[in-house]
Amino acid sequence: MISSLATPASAFAGGDGSADDPYQISNVYELQAMSNGLDAHYVLINDINAYETINWDDGAGFEPIGDRESPFNGVFNGQNYKITGLYVSFGDGLFGTIGQSALIKNIRLIGIHIWNGSSALAGRNDGTIDNAYVTGGIGFDSLSGLTNAAGFVYTNSGVITNSYAGVCIITEESATGFVRFNSGTISNSYATGGLSGGRSVTGFTTGGTIINSYSNAYVETGGYDDAYEYFFFSSDNVTSSYWNAGKTTLQITGGQGRTAAEMTYPHALNTYVGWDFENVWAIDKNVNGGYPYLQVQADMMPRDDKGGVDDCDDRSDEIPEFPTIALPIAATLGFAFFFQRRKE
Repeated sequence: MISSLATPASAFAGGDGSADDPYQISNVYELQAMSNGLDAHYVLINDINAYETINWDDGAGFEPIGDRESPFNGVFNGQNYKITGLYVSFGDGLFGTIGQSALIKNIRLIGIHIWNGSSALAGRNDGTIDNAYVTGGIGFDSLSGLTNAAGFVYTNSGVITNSYAGVCIITEESATGFVRFNSGTISNSYATGGLSGGRSVTGFTTGGTIINSYSNAYVETGGYDDAYEYFFFSSDNVTSSYWNAGKTTLQITGGQGRTAAEMTYPHALNTYVGWDFENVWAIDKNVNGGYPYLQVQADMMPRDDKGGVDDCDDRSDEIPEFPTIALPIAATLGFAFFFQRRKE
């Protein structure tokens, strides 16, 4: 972590950290200073360019907010501003652990760079996440011993709703599109991107309750003979949730597989059953490739008919430039092959 953090009283653009007057965050240094006040209220007041974090602390980057011993139990309101280019090495994303009393809302984390880490937004969520939009990539040094990752949150026992993850992951072990281990509730959420797991791939999540959600992620394994899991929704409590059967050649279990034609505008009658297209979801043939998107994130959607931002090559400007000095040749070739596969 950077060494020049001030105390919360002087480290922010304004506010006193209370519910009525939250600390105001205007730059990435103030964002990092949240670590000094884990129970306070915070609000973003503008977009944040965080690309410089790749040079912090000799390449360690941004230090995730909170951990298992001292979780973040405050309130963070991103007000739909963007945090772009955040770099985390050997960490779990913007947040390490989100505590039971915490609320994370209206956050847009664009092009996050995760190197040898488990997730993009948070390692663990025990609280509530509402309206989060996350894109970027996760990669690993084969010598790190860390080989499992999820595109949104790694472990969830709380509530996640109205959220999206479009994260590209390549790993020798387990890759998951949204939440790796879920014992909480996920609703009105979806995942895209590309997942290449050596032995295990999960297009959305494993366990817990999943309601009105979908995965449009491309999944594949790394070719190991002992590859053992191919899931999209691995849970006994899945309601009206779907995955794109055209995005994988693997034998997939869990959830309901649908073709692209069945999932896109105007969509099949047996797809998105019971979804709220009046207040929560929207669908348009010229927006997001014709797939459903969240109304609260409408301004983030690509407005064309080319398939939306569901592929890694569609967001090449958001894929991390991982430290090549630490990236083995095999992993480099793996990324190149994976992204080329997505273009064919």
